[in-house]
Amino acid sequence: MLTSYVPGFVQRAMFEPYARWFAKREQLSPEHTELLVAMAKDNAPTFLQWSSGACANWLGEPRGVANAPGETGVKVLHLHGECDRVIPDVRKQATTTLAGAGHLITFTHADAVTAWLRDAMER
Repeated sequence: MLTSYVPGFVQRAMFEPYARWFAKREQLSPEHTELLVAMAKDNAPTFLQWSSGACANWLGEPRGVANAPGETGVKVLHLHGECDRVIPDVRKQATTTLAGAGHLITFTHADAVTAWLRDAMER
């Protein structure tokens, strides 16, 4: 991962400007922008390194591999934003795709996510 080559202090210095840029790109409200910035400032470079690797590995595993979610007996439901450019659903594995939603789906489409979760718990 690229993050392992960037010193932690440089990563931390970039968290706030990147969060503000990303919030603007995702058209977040001012309140949600400040929440995202606060979350970014509270982030640790080690978490960024871990999460980047987890996302890369998750995207790289096709369905049917050993220990895949469906093979553990646990029902896995996957809600994904149709316009997510950060982690696109290129394999079309989402159970449900939410039209018009991007990467920050819980910020921009909170009511729809809540409704989906309620429905999922009732299944």
